[in-house]
Amino acid sequence: MLAKRLPILFALVVFLLSLGVTGAVWQNARANLERALQIEFDFQARQTARQIARRLATYEQVMRDVRAHLLGNVVVDQSAFAEFIDGMRLAHTYPGIQGIAIAELVPADQLAAHQRAMQQQGFADYAIRPTGPRMLYSSITHIEPHTGKNARAIGFDMLTEPARRDAMQAARDSGEPTMSGKVTLVQESDARPHAGVVLYLPVYRRGAAIDTMAERRTALVGWVGAPFRMDDLMAALGSERFSDLMLDIHDADNGAASTLYRSSPAAQLGTSQFSQVQRLRVAGREWVLHIASAPAFERRLDRQQPILIALAGSATALLLAALVWLMASGRDRALTVARQMTMQLRESEFRWKYALEGAGDGVWDWDNRTNAVYHSQRWKRMLGYDEGEIEDSLQAWRRLIHPDDWAAAEQAQLAYLRDDTQAYVAQFQMRCKDGSWRWILSRAMAASRDQEGRLLRTIGTHADITAAKTTELALL
Repeated sequence: MLAKRLPILFALVVFLLSLGVTGAVWQNARANLERALQIEFDFQARQTARQIARRLATYEQVMRDVRAHLLGNVVVDQSAFAEFIDGMRLAHTYPGIQGIAIAELVPADQLAAHQRAMQQQGFADYAIRPTGPRMLYSSITHIEPHTGKNARAIGFDMLTEPARRDAMQAARDSGEPTMSGKVTLVQESDARPHAGVVLYLPVYRRGAAIDTMAERRTALVGWVGAPFRMDDLMAALGSERFSDLMLDIHDADNGAASTLYRSSPAAQLGTSQFSQVQRLRVAGREWVLHIASAPAFERRLDRQQPILIALAGSATALLLAALVWLMASGRDRALTVARQMTMQLRESEFRWKYALEGAGDGVWDWDNRTNAVYHSQRWKRMLGYDEGEIEDSLQAWRRLIHPDDWAAAEQAQLAYLRDDTQAYVAQFQMRCKDGSWRWILSRAMAASRDQEGRLLRTIGTHADITAAKTTELALL
């Protein structure tokens, strides 16, 4: 009874082993694709954060240039200030910035004189707002370009609004550019105003000592301020990047209501395959950047190659199982049918290897008893060699490995040979025919074992990961 079942058992074992090899190759192909895309996403996410930081650093330098122009005096000629700002060509050279403003510090006992002086300069209805008694006022006395919505800012006391006041006082005490938290800009008029921020730089009286905090507070005469509408700021950074990435920016200090910018709906952001969080220090304030892959980016993951490998491998497994069953169930019939199946099996194996090499992988087949190794044509061409230029032996593979990587490669090989369940995975550099080196990701699994579990045959792949590895090492 057992003898009758042996052919089916043998065929089932062959089928399962073949499926195991197919699964390893399929997983290898899919892992390579996803890993390459992960590296690209991480690089783009870091570049986005760096680009934001660089742009805001540029704006800080603009503020320093304006402060240097003032020479410690915020009471300046309106036309001269307008001419200076116009020469900077803000809209063209520094896109995203709404304008440059001067906020003058006004003690309570100088309020009336200050308002009369501004009215005499042509602002007939000028008054600091909001009104009401307080010990210290500030007022936007100049803003350029002085057109459209910017004109609404004249006379506004930014010290009356907590988010602005905190930033202005921090700038006063540190002497450095300081970014406010989330605010609604005075220029906004829409029913649903957009999020904004203001960058401040203190202006101290010329010649005054400013070495200590107390000296800086005493010497303060006003601020240079730059308002930003976050949507406009991010558009100026290059909106084409957001076809690949989705971006949320939050002010780390203001909790749930701190969203400064959102390129896509929050629900869509949560379904992304790739995501990461970047924390960015912006002029004394911390921004949290939630960056995720957009659908356009994820469509680059070509899922057809792993599917093709799975189908070709499964077909090969069925053919091998059928062949074993026929051979075990009747020698004569098996010999007859084997001749008919030989061409089909070769075609199926060709399609399987073609699917692997179409995915960019070279194939190697190692006879663990004799150490003879078959290297596919793609395996050799990956290193620049023609078909007959590399012999089919384990020694040929060893000679091509970089000396710095040999010890790790040999250790991974020995670990695989000692363990009867572990798949073989290793990364190393191999020498090309022209003398250059390429990074290789090698993966394999046992194709067959003897009755005692010893390895008889191992099938694996080589994938060229030089581009991804170079990018990874450059980011370290």
